[in-house]
Amino acid sequence: MLTIQEVGTEILENRPRKFYAMIGKEYGIKMKYVDIMSQNYGQPPVEASSVSDVLAMMSTKHLIPLLPKVYLVRYDEMFISDLDEKMSEKIKRTKIVGTIVCIYESEKSSTKLLKYLPNDTVSVDEVSKRFMVSYLHKDFPNLPDRLIDVSADMSSDYNQARNICRCMLMSDIEKLYTMTDSELFSVFGVQISADDDVLKKYVASRDFAACLHVYDVYNGTDDEFLYTILSTMIELEKIVTNKFVESKLREYSNMWNLKDIYNMFMNTYQEIINIRTYSQLSTNSAVYLLSFLQFSEIPSMEYMQS
Repeated sequence: MLTIQEVGTEILENRPRKFYAMIGKEYGIKMKYVDIMSQNYGQPPVEASSVSDVLAMMSTKHLIPLLPKVYLVRYDEMFISDLDEKMSEKIKRTKIVGTIVCIYESEKSSTKLLKYLPNDTVSVDEVSKRFMVSYLHKDFPNLPDRLIDVSADMSSDYNQARNICRCMLMSDIEKLYTMTDSELFSVFGVQISADDDVLKKYVASRDFAACLHVYDVYNGTDDEFLYTILSTMIELEKIVTNKFVESKLREYSNMWNLKDIYNMFMNTYQEIINIRTYSQLSTNSAVYLLSFLQFSEIPSMEYMQS
């Protein structure tokens, strides 16, 4: 089976294969590749009803030569039913002008494609946020970096992130930019995911409302939730004391000083000690701890106990 890195390199370098079977759930990236190939061919993609129709057209003599273009075939179940060694050899023998791209998602389709066309099949599954953001920057050069990052954070896949970016372009971008991340999530009706990296981002940005959303949907243990906050403080301390440290949290470092970092660390550590006694982190305790992020100066543990 082809890797997504191999296929991405081939397409971006304008040397696509004659046939791709794209399986997996990341529909948006599949269509992104189709768009890139179509731009490189200089022709819009052709929606074809079946692979057999395209192969028959390629095998027919034409008075006017065919132009290279993408022939897009979606969910052709008859092709999967007929796929065998003979069909595989037929595809290899056919002089395809351009590229045939077949789109599938079902496990049954994937099994047969991997058996008979392993060298033409690529699984386009969930991609990393970094990969997603890279494509979004190219697709939406007029959107500020922060709005693109938030779009990726609130999306389960590239297609959803791209649709959110499109909506942002049709909105008042300046107004959107002034909103907090949690407000943007609310505007687009998306629930914040419970990823530790997302929690670190919202703690570092001192976004109290967003942190509460993460706490509500957090799938880890209470210990893991609190240790992620501790980890955020340690990372911020490194950033504040060393300008050469590379970190995604650096953009929030101007919101922190060493005293605040220390106090937030110690208050969080105290909650860890508390749950050793009371077995779990209560909602009130979590809200109490996270509320410190709203203070212009985070109170010390000694002050809170006085």
